[in-house]
Amino acid sequence: MGRTGKTAAAADGADYGLLPRDKTFSQLLPAYLLPYAAYVGLGSLPTGLLNPVLNGCVRTVAVAALLWSFRKSYRFGPKLTLRHMLIAIGGAVAALALWVLAYRFSLALPMWRSHLITEGPAPSLAYVMIRAVNSALLVPVFEELFCRAYLGEFLFGLPADRSGPGDFLARLGRRMDAMPTALSAPPLSVYAVVGAAALFSLGHDMSAWIPAMLYFLFTSWLYSRTRSFRVCVAVHGLVNVAIAGLVYGFPQLRFLWF
Repeated sequence: MGRTGKTAAAADGADYGLLPRDKTFSQLLPAYLLPYAAYVGLGSLPTGLLNPVLNGCVRTVAVAALLWSFRKSYRFGPKLTLRHMLIAIGGAVAALALWVLAYRFSLALPMWRSHLITEGPAPSLAYVMIRAVNSALLVPVFEELFCRAYLGEFLFGLPADRSGPGDFLARLGRRMDAMPTALSAPPLSVYAVVGAAALFSLGHDMSAWIPAMLYFLFTSWLYSRTRSFRVCVAVHGLVNVAIAGLVYGFPQLRFLWF
């Protein structure tokens, strides 16, 4: 996870940068942040205003519309090969096991025991289906684009100089005014991965911070081995749809959603 060759194209011509080169990070931010913010914001609306199924439908339409409107700002790298697809399936199985076990461990801690919901009425099939669609098709796209692509590249190239008081904010400002550049390897420095993983975790309930952090670190390792951003998106989608099935089929695993 070193920073070697972060701004130069690889010798074989490969470029692992995923952001457009004709806009600054500040100009690109809305394309990557707004779908994420819309999904989280709409999901935070009280159930008295929108019932869960209707809320899911609204989120599907709103987020899909945002992703479509900003589609020219997104790059996903080379298409998946058969090898990558097999790795994604195996990686999803491992990531799912890691998420379930780590989440259950987290809920064993005294401060989160109240979140361990295993009783009560099962979620309706309509709710499970709309949430599964969102979790499998939309969430992996906007979360991976924002956390792994945008934040990864932003933090990877953050200036390291420390010139005095307030230098961190100054470095952030300089980075926001910079344009993304070609990368000879995925943006996987320790600083970039840990920073992106922390922000990825903050997008989840506090009880899920431990599994979210471990999940992101594991998939970052997969990214470093495959150098395929699409593998990360595929693993994310497969894990999410598997969680939907587990929640619907096994009451003892409802804590994964509630």
